[in-house]
Amino acid sequence: MQHHRGPSISLTAMIDGPVKPADRIQVFDELRKLCHHSTRPVTPAAARLFSDPTTRPRPVAIAECLVFIDDGTVVVAGAVATTMHQAIDELTVRLRRRLPDDDGAAPRSAVRNPESGH
Repeated sequence: MQHHRGPSISLTAMIDGPVKPADRIQVFDELRKLCHHSTRPVTPAAARLFSDPTTRPRPVAIAECLVFIDDGTVVVAGAVATTMHQAIDELTVRLRRRLPDDDGAAPRSAVRNPESGH
């Protein structure tokens, strides 16, 4: 199967709380790689990064993402960790399992297409 190499993908991010610039760059880089390796064209993708280092007993970092595939399918994933870097790494793993890949394998988890109801 071929990788999707269409026009550049529209990526947006919503940042809540103190998030390091390196973490912002990391989420965009990982999303670009995943979207370009998907065998299905990805239209926009949106990420949300939330960080609250003051929570007790440990800080919390949340990374979430919505990826829109050209047929109307929406892939959603999220991760919670004590650092944003860890949350983004886990988010990447979860998205990789859900997006169609080079093997032509269907995503491992159920993905709902709102138009077809499947």
